[in-house]
Amino acid sequence: MTLRSRLTSVFRPKAQQPDASAVYEARIRELELQLSELKAAHERQQAPWYPVHIDHLHIEHAVIENVNYNNHIGSLDVDELTGKLNIGANYFGPIPEKVFESMTGTGKNAAKPNGTTVKMNGKPLEQPPPDNDEQSSRPQR
Repeated sequence: MTLRSRLTSVFRPKAQQPDASAVYEARIRELELQLSELKAAHERQQAPWYPVHIDHLHIEHAVIENVNYNNHIGSLDVDELTGKLNIGANYFGPIPEKVFESMTGTGKNAAKPNGTTVKMNGKPLEQPPPDNDEQSSRPQR
């Protein structure tokens, strides 16, 4: 490349570039027009709202994706706590005679013995002596 061709390429007049603000203004006008068209289409598609009342709903299969148990028991204030807490099968006190007879197969309406024995904790079940005192029938702790 010669010096002359280089100099002419450097000092050659450049093509006129459009003004950047005019390009942005045209784009903004175009976007505003699209937005107004979308708003009009949305308003045409909206139907009036009517309340819906469901008396009975039958669900055959429910899918539970997440279960969150937030127990904030530490933040509870308890003023008074009374009663007793039974977790599981708690039996205390004498067994009523009818129940004992039906369990062991004794008594006048008992079925003929078939070799079945009733055991509790690996020991044959025996009728405890009846206690009238409620305190003595409770298990010791």
